[in-house]
Amino acid sequence: MGGSVFQAFREYGQPTYYEENRWPVTADKVVYGILYGFLAIAFSLYLAIIGIRGIDRLYVFTRVTVSLFIGSVILSMYVS
Repeated sequence: MGGSVFQAFREYGQPTYYEENRWPVTADKVVYGILYGFLAIAFSLYLAIIGIRGIDRLYVFTRVTVSLFIGSVILSMYVS
């Protein structure tokens, strides 16, 4: 069975809950960090959109949403 930390006090022949992967978490923290950063920027810019008048509000909203979406997809695919 191997000399891993997860195998320390086990009898031979009994399996562990996890494989030889040392961390049971399968989520990628870097991708979640990138997405959290883009969501924070989007939220703050959406709050700033309140002060824009007229049809320009729609244009700014569309421009911000599309550009942040494209940026987050590019960075997430680069990291993955």
